[in-house]
Amino acid sequence: MIGNLSYLGVHDGLTTHEKKIHIFFNQISLFGGGFMLLQALFFTISTPSLGGWMFIGPFGSIIGLYLHQKGNFTTARVVSFSLVMIGGGIPSALLGKEYAFHLASLTVIIANVICFSKKEIFYSIIPISIAAIFIGLTESNALVQTFPSLDKAEYLRTGTIIGTLIFVLVELYFITWLGEESENVADTKYKKARNTVSIQNEEIQLMMREIHHRVKNNLQIIISLLRLRSNDLTDEKAKNLFDTTIDRIQSMSILHQKIYQSKNISKFNVQDYIETLTNNLIQSNAVDSQIDLSIKSNVEEINNDFVVSFALILNELISNSLKHGFGDEIKGGIEIEFMKNDGHTTLFYKDTGNWKENPDTNSFGLELIGLLTEQIQGTFERKLTSSGTEYHF
Repeated sequence: MIGNLSYLGVHDGLTTHEKKIHIFFNQISLFGGGFMLLQALFFTISTPSLGGWMFIGPFGSIIGLYLHQKGNFTTARVVSFSLVMIGGGIPSALLGKEYAFHLASLTVIIANVICFSKKEIFYSIIPISIAAIFIGLTESNALVQTFPSLDKAEYLRTGTIIGTLIFVLVELYFITWLGEESENVADTKYKKARNTVSIQNEEIQLMMREIHHRVKNNLQIIISLLRLRSNDLTDEKAKNLFDTTIDRIQSMSILHQKIYQSKNISKFNVQDYIETLTNNLIQSNAVDSQIDLSIKSNVEEINNDFVVSFALILNELISNSLKHGFGDEIKGGIEIEFMKNDGHTTLFYKDTGNWKENPDTNSFGLELIGLLTEQIQGTFERKLTSSGTEYHF
């Protein structure tokens, strides 16, 4: 019975915190109203002129529960707390401050604070104002009367203090419980949100891997078609153009492969990619080459807008070295350093080729390097030295 009454006015549309407030109001109305009813009956027997006023308190609790059941929770709180204050305030003012009967109003004030949110503070002013009026009347003894049947003021005062203390402790316990419940709810919501984000991130990662995988496969199909066509060509110049195009597409294909094979698609082993690309170009351009490679990189993450241009730039640099720098025997060294320091990304490329053919004759490759560098908002310079060619990006 009491359990069912505790859930009057509680519905699924409320948050967990709001449900706790509704349940607290019902329980404080039930137990507080029951206590006030017993008190009213006791005083009616001994002092009828006081006991009659005290019935206003339990009546207010009943009205509050009824209004709450009808869905008028705001009205229920205002009416219930106000009538309880009146039902206890009038006897308190008639008894005077000696009996300390007005201390009991502290329990209603605390309940009032618990049940009204900051947005509803206007409504809480009404019962608190009533309490303040009767506390003032009690302390001033303005309405005090003499009741011969209550000659032991200390007994009533002690009972009031003990009863008030018990109710205050119960309310403080509820406040603590409500705070812990709010923290638990917030923590649960945070964990649920974090778990949702984690699942979504995994789904996005999986989707992006699939995209990179399909792009890589499509590029491989294009490469295969170009190679089939290249095998039918007899013109050496046209064949070289096909091979150069194949190398450029292959550099992007390897890039997409490294990305979808990495644990985190936003981060992949850049040094491993450079090594794979370089070795692939060496094998496709000069099977019997003797190239010493030196590759260093501290870059772990590359922006998506940057990565394809970076791959094509590397492809052009390595291809130029193999075709124009090392001669027929393809002997020499290639040094690549790709570093990120203080927010700046730098690429240093050097080969030890003799460059019997002037690199300026490879105009399209150099022009492509320049365009790709501008596209990623970078700059570069090329130096021809006695030991080879250097590029600084």
